[in-house]
Amino acid sequence: MIAETLAHAAWLASALPDWLRHRRSLHDPRAAQAAHLRRLLAANADCAFGQAHDFPRLRTVRDFRSAVPIASYDALAPWIERARNGEPRVLTTEPVLMFEQTSGTSSAAKYIPYTATLRREFQRAVHAWMVDLHGHRPALATGSAYWSVTPLARPRETTPGGIPVGFASDTEYFGPFAQRLLAHILAVPPGIAQARDLDAALGSTRRHLAAARGLRFISVWSPTFLEILCRPLGDPQKLWPALRVISCWADAEAGAALSALRALFPRVEIQPKGLLATEGVVSIPQTGHHGAALALTSHFFEFAPSDGGAPQLAHELTAGARYSVLLTNGGGLWRYDIGDVIEVTGHLGRAPLLRFTGRRDATSDLCGEKLSPAFVGAILARLCPAARFAMLAPRGRDGYALFLEGAVCDPAQLDAALSANPHYAYCRGLGQLRAPVVQPVIGGAEKYLRHCTALGQRAGDVKPATLHRLGGWEQIFTAP
Repeated sequence: MIAETLAHAAWLASALPDWLRHRRSLHDPRAAQAAHLRRLLAANADCAFGQAHDFPRLRTVRDFRSAVPIASYDALAPWIERARNGEPRVLTTEPVLMFEQTSGTSSAAKYIPYTATLRREFQRAVHAWMVDLHGHRPALATGSAYWSVTPLARPRETTPGGIPVGFASDTEYFGPFAQRLLAHILAVPPGIAQARDLDAALGSTRRHLAAARGLRFISVWSPTFLEILCRPLGDPQKLWPALRVISCWADAEAGAALSALRALFPRVEIQPKGLLATEGVVSIPQTGHHGAALALTSHFFEFAPSDGGAPQLAHELTAGARYSVLLTNGGGLWRYDIGDVIEVTGHLGRAPLLRFTGRRDATSDLCGEKLSPAFVGAILARLCPAARFAMLAPRGRDGYALFLEGAVCDPAQLDAALSANPHYAYCRGLGQLRAPVVQPVIGGAEKYLRHCTALGQRAGDVKPATLHRLGGWEQIFTAP
């Protein structure tokens, strides 16, 4: 316990400058964001993207927004592909350390470039979060912690240009100094995640956690992952009597899994995570506040109003309104539309507090799989092209059903095709998602239309869906 306490003290002391910078930014978000953008533009003026968009002449936020268009992944894909092939100085002047994968909208996976600057941007947000949390919950610094950031048993991969895909361990997000300190704090050694076999990785993780009687803090993404991890361990309250805080997703689809987690941990505080995407950190949890504070010192942000209109800046957001997030980061994503929608729940200082409400593109995300309509549609067009009706939808909170009319589809083939999405494959491997089922239906299009109009849509506005985010369709399609 002494070693853990000393390591926590040293880590938090090293994180204090980032927390102070974050606190100052809350009082003048306009200045903080403008300064951050100027640094990014100056640092990357000589890269290929910077030259193509005349970065050397850009001086203001207005200049930047006039010169650089809002970009989807498909728009940046040719630049990213050049970097994946090993070409230097494409989207940034810095070398690409590695690429991280996330689910694609129309393809199985997107590759997000990571530089030293982007890693530092993540660290700033984590440092601000940790200092805030430990300041309000000081008991966390007297025991061990479990962090799950990167997928367990991830196969090693490199790009055509020889650049690694994925960090080797969770601690690489934190930098060399923090890595040495975290060796005394983490209940599960980071090397466990590198096991080739998922069952072996889960088994080793559980053994280390079972021995961590002084566990104080757990940080995971999906609440269902923690459920699965705990199932063979017995009563987690007895196992970890000192556990104080669990950090996990709690918004949008993840909220449905919270009741089961609270039943497992009735006396433990569950802190909703801010919005952390593979592309960057959007918001940072603030203890005692409803919503998470915009990560003003990490990236440059713009927000497209959900009801239309020009993108707004951080200091222009209105409480109660919803926006899509546009992000510019140090890894080379410039005015990148990440597809996530947030609601402004209030303000802290002059900075907005945000809550994630879901994906704009109707992505289904029960436990982190991030299935998009375009990706699923391409699969159904290939597996059952002659179907009169075909729609994938959630079946409960841990699986999917394909409602199919006028064709047949092998569930195993469907599962294999969906597993081309790395996040879906990981959730299936962990057991967070059951194998999909295929349910034949009669009059599928008519029943779909009838139900959508019953929900309030005009009949003329109802569009065919290859993927629906809502569940409960078993009863709809079996009704006479």
